[in-house]
Amino acid sequence: MRSMLSWGAWYIYMPAFLAFILLAVGYLFFGLSNFVNSPATANILSTAGGWVLILDGLVASYLAWALAVNPMVGDKPPLWPHPYRTR
Repeated sequence: MRSMLSWGAWYIYMPAFLAFILLAVGYLFFGLSNFVNSPATANILSTAGGWVLILDGLVASYLAWALAVNPMVGDKPPLWPHPYRTR
């Protein structure tokens, strides 16, 4: 499952793609936790969603830092541009 923003971010940088995918997965966990009948399962899903969104924040912070620093230091922090392979 890909959100519309992650589909476009796939062609830009890998951290941008990961940030949008992790955001969609975290919200999916939170949404599913509202529809399950078991309180224990809802607690597990909401906790997992919280951890996924913390990871998403770290990826988004790295992306913002790398985009700000790369013009000054000459593309040293890797952003893995599309097509994600070395030539």
